[in-house]
Formats: sequence, C-alpha cells, structure tokens
Amino acid sequence: MKNLFTRRIWIACVAAALVLSACGGTDKVAPEAAFTLQLLHISDADGSDSTALNSVAHMSGLIQKFRAQYPQQTLTVSSGDNYIPGPRFNAANDTSLNAVLGRAEVGRADIAFLNALGVQASAIGNHELDLGTKQFADMIKPDREWSGARFPYLAYNVDFAADSDVAGLKLANGGQAADQAGKLTGWTQVDVGGKKLA
Repeated sequence: MKNLFTRRIWIACVAAALVLSACGGTDKVAPEAAFTLQLLHISDADGSDSTALNSVAHMSGLIQKFRAQYPQQTLTVSSGDNYIPGPRFNAANDTSLNAVLGRAEVGRADIAFLNALGVQASAIGNHELDLGTKQFADMIKPDREWSGARFPYLAYNVDFAADSDVAGLKLANGGQAADQAGKLTGWTQVDVGGKKLA
C-alpha cells in the first residue's frame, strides 16, 4: 500500500513538473492576434447636467483619438441611461433648436450627442423610460427632419408587443444595426473591420 501511494505521489509530481515546464519558456512568442477589436463603452451618461454637458466635447475628442488608432476596428456602444429629465433634457424643447432637431422635443439633444459620438448600439437603461414609452419613442424614431437615434436600442428581456407606443419600433433579433436605427431589438449585428459582431 505504501509503495502504491509513493508511486502516485511521484507520478503527480512528474505531471506537475511537465505542465509547469511547458508554461515557463521565455523563448516562445505568443501568436499574433487574428483580429483586434477596440471597444468604446459609454456608461451612465445621465450624470449631472453641468458635468455631462461640459464633458461632451472632451468625450468626443477622446473617442476621435481612440478611433483614429483603430479606424476599422472600433465598436462604440452605450449601456443606456443616456439621459435623465432635467435642464439639458428639457432645453431640447426650445423651438430655437428646430433647425437641428427637426422640431422641439425634450431629450432630442441627448440623442443628437450620441449620434455625433458615433454610438452604434445602446441598451435601454431605466432612465430611457422615465417619461414613459411614448416620450421614448418620440425621441428615438425619425420624424420629418429629425433623424432619430442612428443606432438601435437593445432590450432582450423586455416585451414591448402590448405597448402601442413602441410596438411599431420592435424588430426581430439579430438584424444589422445599420438597418435598425431608431428601433428596438433584443440584439443586433455590427460590421467592424470586416467581422460580424453581435
């Protein structure tokens, strides 16, 4: 019995030594990555009005800088909560912005910021629905001169079918993000550097 136990310990030690020696070589070169993806993620842009508004130019500059490093391999997404009712949100209701926003409508300036930043898809956060689904739909869907959100909003576990305000914006899952601008879907596909990402 003692011999069997000693033999098992010896086999375990030899196996461990072989595994460790295979991992520790410094002369081995890691294979080159087949594809590089740069993921730019905007999170909780609904912060303080003064901070968020003052940060739009800085955020835009950073996104442009990072995108220039990987122009064909950058994906820009948001986790939602892209706006919150408040002074900036309500300022979009000023008719002097009609030339930019199509017509005065709360929240559209925030969507215009996201469009200008090149967001390709966004989750729906809880603040997107602060003023109800009709207001949300009016902000993201195209309307005359207003392009709406130039990206889809994603919510896999939300059923909008029974809500007449947004049911018409719902699309099947898995379509191309470029074809789903201003719409709702569970998940989408984005072409980045010749690769389909979902």
